[in-house]
Amino acid sequence: MAAGELADDHLPLLEEPQWLREGYARTRDLAEAGPDDWRYVISAVLAVPRAVFTALGGFDASLVGYGGEDWDLAYRAWNAGIALRHVPNAVAWHDGPDAAGRQGFAEAKEHEQLAVAERIPQPSVRGHGGVWRQPRTVVRWQVGEMTSSAQHACLLSWLALGDVEVRPDRRLHTPLARDPRVTFSGDDALLARAEFLVEIEGAIELCEPAESLATLGVGPHEARGVAGARTRDRALGVAARPFAEGILMSLDPSARVDLEAQGRRP
Repeated sequence: MAAGELADDHLPLLEEPQWLREGYARTRDLAEAGPDDWRYVISAVLAVPRAVFTALGGFDASLVGYGGEDWDLAYRAWNAGIALRHVPNAVAWHDGPDAAGRQGFAEAKEHEQLAVAERIPQPSVRGHGGVWRQPRTVVRWQVGEMTSSAQHACLLSWLALGDVEVRPDRRLHTPLARDPRVTFSGDDALLARAEFLVEIEGAIELCEPAESLATLGVGPHEARGVAGARTRDRALGVAARPFAEGILMSLDPSARVDLEAQGRRP
């Protein structure tokens, strides 16, 4: 029902929390939503075109207990390039206490936060560190022919992204291939939730991991043998720009890389 059409005039209309009001004001009711603003989508009243809902796979049925389904769906929608909007006069009749008044609410919120962190790979949700099944960045690597030391140096540099899954297209001759973040048969379902997707071809070393993600955060970039973008920007077809000098380096795939010197590099 619309605001002002409540069945009983004696029942108060609960105001939205301050953090929601501030978020809607800052984003002009999500018309100018940014990468973290999916969290302002609250599914007490939610409308999604059927085709979009189906394409996204709907709500995640593996989520049990209190909350998280709306944020997970909103994040996937954002990643897929879907526009988000808040309609202020769409309100809900809720029969029961507000969430904060429910028994066991604090424990339920902790469970929700962990479940969301498992699915939404942004540092603002899960912090930094750890190896997660859902990576923040997926790197698809066409390895080609190169020495084992060149493979090692390249892979080591891309694993420095931290919250990452590297998908080589062939077997690697380096102990790092046993790292749990290296997979040879990647799950495509993880791509829908990954924040960044990078594709590399050949012996490309990543020199500045933090700077590379900051660069991709403001738009797609490409260089010879490398293309990377935020998943949403790829979905929207945003044009790519060249990577800044110093972020990437091409190695000679046939050369023996001095791994001792690599280890001493600042």
